[in-house]
Amino acid sequence: GDIRVSGAKPASYAPYFGHLLQFDILGGEVNLLAKVALSSTQEGLSGMIQSNRVSVEKLRLRRPDAGIDFLSLGTLVVQSAEVDLSKRSVLVREATIAGANLQSERDPDGTIDLTRLLAKADQAASRSPPPAEPQPRHPARVACARDSHRHARRSRRQSRSSAACVR
Repeated sequence: GDIRVSGAKPASYAPYFGHLLQFDILGGEVNLLAKVALSSTQEGLSGMIQSNRVSVEKLRLRRPDAGIDFLSLGTLVVQSAEVDLSKRSVLVREATIAGANLQSERDPDGTIDLTRLLAKADQAASRSPPPAEPQPRHPARVACARDSHRHARRSRRQSRSSAACVR
């Protein structure tokens, strides 16, 4: 079937996943147009999600103890993405970022503060309902065919290297 999402506000869904994050979502709007083909197998959910376009606009992320956003994003547009649930893989054919600002610091031990934005398993478990029976996990893969960015700004404290897609 087809999925169309227009004007979804990520902050309004924070009660469902906020316990997994070490930051607050301030603003933002998500639009999505995708085709979905799902089936249930003995191994679990199988299928493919093919997205024609996903856009995120005016997204701001802030740590609860900070006075400024560590990420502000004018627009992120992903064109022609494929998610294969059985292979646990994501292929992004094109991604464009405009109007981005990222604030990052390196701790004295060399750790970049952005690596601590997701709650540790024990922290998340203390704030969430008991998990379902664990299933065997296989690593997910993400590939990117093309990426671009415009008007991106970085903090003086941010590392000079960046990657649009992780493999």
